[in-house]
Amino acid sequence: MIIAAGACKSFASLPQYVLAPAGNSDVKNFAIYDIKIPEADFGDNGIDFSLRFSTNPSSEPDYLGRYWKIPLLDSHFVFFDSAKAIWRDPNGGSAYFYPASTSKPGAREYVDGSNEMRATFMKNGEVLIEEIGNPKCFFLYKDSRLVRFSPDGAGVFSVSYNSGKRPTAIYNATQRKTLASFKYRQGSKYLEKIVFEGGRTYSFDYTENPFEEEEKELKKIDLLKSILSPVGNETVIAYEDRAARSRTVVNKEFQETRTPKTPVRRMSMASPDSSGWIEWCGKTGIIMADDGGEYTTGNEAADELHPFYNKAGPAHMPPFIFVSYLKNGQKHPRTFFFDRHSAVKVQSDPNTGETYRHTLIGAKGPSYMSPRKVEKLSGGSDLKSGRWEPVKVNHYDNLGRLIRVINASGDIENFEYIGASNDFAKKLKNGILVFSGEKSGDELIRKFFHDNGMVSEIRTNEKKKESTYYFNGEIIRTEIFDGLRRVIKSTDAKSTKEYSYSGSNEEPDTVKEYIGGVLANIRHFENGKLTALENSQGKIIKIND
Repeated sequence: MIIAAGACKSFASLPQYVLAPAGNSDVKNFAIYDIKIPEADFGDNGIDFSLRFSTNPSSEPDYLGRYWKIPLLDSHFVFFDSAKAIWRDPNGGSAYFYPASTSKPGAREYVDGSNEMRATFMKNGEVLIEEIGNPKCFFLYKDSRLVRFSPDGAGVFSVSYNSGKRPTAIYNATQRKTLASFKYRQGSKYLEKIVFEGGRTYSFDYTENPFEEEEKELKKIDLLKSILSPVGNETVIAYEDRAARSRTVVNKEFQETRTPKTPVRRMSMASPDSSGWIEWCGKTGIIMADDGGEYTTGNEAADELHPFYNKAGPAHMPPFIFVSYLKNGQKHPRTFFFDRHSAVKVQSDPNTGETYRHTLIGAKGPSYMSPRKVEKLSGGSDLKSGRWEPVKVNHYDNLGRLIRVINASGDIENFEYIGASNDFAKKLKNGILVFSGEKSGDELIRKFFHDNGMVSEIRTNEKKKESTYYFNGEIIRTEIFDGLRRVIKSTDAKSTKEYSYSGSNEEPDTVKEYIGGVLANIRHFENGKLTALENSQGKIIKIND
């Protein structure tokens, strides 16, 4: 039961202060699990409507009971001080914003570290978060609640709330219809149903909190026990106390140690499609295990059992985070940590186990959080005593674009761009041109150079339109493509072939071959297999069984 935590370009690529962690752990080592609700469609832009289970103790119980929330509707903006603010985004992640150099009259403006998103604090208390240069991507908050948003290309949506500040509906203002209605139990704050367009309904039921170690006031809070989908599939959720046990943490010297015994809680889930469980520390909410393996963690700001616990508390971004995933008795090679003071990230490759250290650009600007230097650990897996060998060094221009890469062998790649765009004008390797690009109207012409050959490619609206292959300066083949990137015409020194397709099939139905401009034969295919070959007079000269 492992989950993984594009258009609003900026939203889909917002810089997080750590990468997505291993297994069912979030960026602070708390246990998480997401159930995506496909009936709420906000387009292909990275915005999901999902139910999220989270053991983060700062998450207050609300309309789905303890542990469960809807990240989209619980997103909000936290204003810490004049120097920093944090956006808890609609997918449950975080992005940091800093004061902008200029602001509109009567408002305060902040920008995220990549200078792609802007947050405007207005006098009426509203906060508008928008993608810079793209007004079709925005999120508007009032009284710390999301009230209106527009994921680029999917329309504009508004959210209404009842007097208890709980959501009652999501309205599609573009199509002028209600996307979802929220129904609550009679005389209760708990959500009973979400009804989508056409009556498609998700129903929720609850059970009494069974955890012995919960605070007394939380014993009265119910827990979500079942979710019934519109097609009748039921997800059954159970909670139980497990035997107390120690867990493994890692310290600043990358050495593992064990904590005292701590209460352990389990959430298990079963549906017609899958089943699994998650266990976490009842005292801190830190993940301990799931049905795939066990975790070693390090988070000195959120974990009071950590030997270097920082009493400043989890509201402050931790300088050290580590997740190691133990699976089938062996370390699963996905480890992450990030030191915000030195902007250094260490990550092991999930396939080879090789460990790399990424030194990032921590200063605010266009290249914020981009890797400045990458090194590989050699001489063992001990992060403290191992030797870091250089892999590559990156350099960027004032727009945050990569302009030079130097690898461990001393090879140098240089990059030039077309105007202020991210399209390459040139790529050179050790001074030799290997790629060039130019714009002509809405067409992008790209040329790839290798040995004595070259490939020239014309693209329109990011789709390949035509490719021409050269060798020693002579054209050896030209291909023309349709809007689905399929070859519809191919010409070489011998002949010209025309391809036709049915619907969106990738394999052709027929291929007509012309020699000297005269039709020579027609090949017929079915599911990629040649079924008939006819000559120019229509006579079948070959049939495959």
